[in-house]
Amino acid sequence: MFATGPIWTVIEITMYIVDAVLLVTLVTTKRLRFRDFVLWLMLMVVMPLCGFIAYICVGPPIYKGGLKAPPHTGDGLDEIERLRQEHPEREEQLTFARALSKAGAYNYSEDNEVKYYSEGPDYFKDLLDDMGRAQSSISIECYIIRRDDLSNTFMDILIDRALHGVQVRIMFDAYGFGNRQMKAVHELRRAGGECVMFHSILRLLFSPRKNNRDHRKLAVIDGQVGYVGGYNVGDEYINKSKEWGHWRDGAVRFRGTQVRELQTMFAEDWKFSTKKDISRQPELFPPPKVCGKVSMQLVGGGPVNIGSNPLHIQYLTLINDSEQRVYIETPYLMPPSTLFYNLCIRAMSGTDVRIAIPDKPDHPFVYWANRYYANLLMEHGVRVYVYHNGFLHSKLLVGDAYYCSVGSGNLDERSMNLNFECNAMLYSCELGRQLEDSFLNDLQYCTEYSCEEYAKRTVLQKLKTDFSMIFYNQL
Repeated sequence: MFATGPIWTVIEITMYIVDAVLLVTLVTTKRLRFRDFVLWLMLMVVMPLCGFIAYICVGPPIYKGGLKAPPHTGDGLDEIERLRQEHPEREEQLTFARALSKAGAYNYSEDNEVKYYSEGPDYFKDLLDDMGRAQSSISIECYIIRRDDLSNTFMDILIDRALHGVQVRIMFDAYGFGNRQMKAVHELRRAGGECVMFHSILRLLFSPRKNNRDHRKLAVIDGQVGYVGGYNVGDEYINKSKEWGHWRDGAVRFRGTQVRELQTMFAEDWKFSTKKDISRQPELFPPPKVCGKVSMQLVGGGPVNIGSNPLHIQYLTLINDSEQRVYIETPYLMPPSTLFYNLCIRAMSGTDVRIAIPDKPDHPFVYWANRYYANLLMEHGVRVYVYHNGFLHSKLLVGDAYYCSVGSGNLDERSMNLNFECNAMLYSCELGRQLEDSFLNDLQYCTEYSCEEYAKRTVLQKLKTDFSMIFYNQL
């Protein structure tokens, strides 16, 4: 309770009223599950001021209009239905695509050329080459851009292209970017480029939206080439960090109709951050070209989709539809309960479920929370491996060497409910075999974890685990 006195009494009553309004609003807009509602209610009743401050820091945000699906929800359903009628042999794949489309994923298409990357140097070589050849536009969305050699080269190319008349737009996450490249940002703006900070912490000082980070990593070049993956921009991502060593990640480069969908995602995020609509600029959306035969969908998740996040639906459907094997790589193994139980059910049903996690912690809470969930999953037949050849940052899911997911979404609550994410969903035997081979190759640098090893934790390590489980949702 507050200190005594008339002023404190007024403050206390005011905070009770504010907290009550917040809780009612959160419940009526379906932003809270019952368990979380009870916890927030207890905190706000016992310590109203502390409860309000905690909400401002880590509470669920309230977005205008409450819970609403993305504007493209259900787009392309007629085309999927037409394909289902014409190709009954692909019923499972197209049913998967229909589920994602209804959940809010972007249009499904079958005319894409896709290249998968598992090594940073290969990825950045192609990305920087494509950026350097840009003639009309560059759209980039990224979580982190360091201040080092690779980042300087990256920004120099953007500045050069802007000076040559290319429309350059880049969106950074305010938390991930910090102030690392402000000199280059100013130079880019002077050259004619546009830079936007997503969810500035200072601007959102009194809003929990500051906890919703833009974790997407994407690029669109001339409206013809798209990139989606888990790579930020910095020297560690091309294996030049002594701290992290070899950086294992994943991304895809693609051409075809899906590039237009990726540009649409960027345009939606740009409008969200700037209130400027660029979706009607024809130079950003040139006519799509048929470039290959890979079936593909883009999946974008965000906090406006709690309870029906397309990313959550994607992972659930991939796990459920894979009968023989499911291979997963994730730096954060803290699955929401629905994903956890589906992984357990798959393993207990005889499906070969294997998950690789890093042995190096990029956050101490994550490290022990990973192992807590690894133990629970192993108790139900899931096999968990610990990667030792540097740092495993890849967010890869592949089922039955056919259903493939590559992108920015981790297997944790933050990716499902707090962050803005972007995954590429691929339906391809060729890419499925390639991703499976990549996973199995990584197992050469892993040791299999066990419940016995987890049980050997010291008293201090057990305390670290318990402490980590309190805060892991907000990491």
